[in-house]
Amino acid sequence: MLTSNVTRGLAESITLFPNPAHNRATVQLPAGTGPATLTVLDALGRAVRTQATTANAATELDLTGLAPGLYAVRVQAGGATATQRLVVE
Repeated sequence: MLTSNVTRGLAESITLFPNPAHNRATVQLPAGTGPATLTVLDALGRAVRTQATTANAATELDLTGLAPGLYAVRVQAGGATATQRLVVE
């Protein structure tokens, strides 16, 4: 699978903190990013949380009730998609 420069640029400029996280994590999108959809995926690739963001916003993800483990946070903005790993403790 080829990765476009737009997707690669989005992946490199997303900030996800704290990591590891407990009850909440913040996703900071880069300037110029339009509205996006955030999806938290479990280790089997199942969506366990989905949330919309506004343009250029820092968005808090509610992780309450998620079992400790490794998750992926997928960001879809326009035609670009990026994924980052998140550890929930």
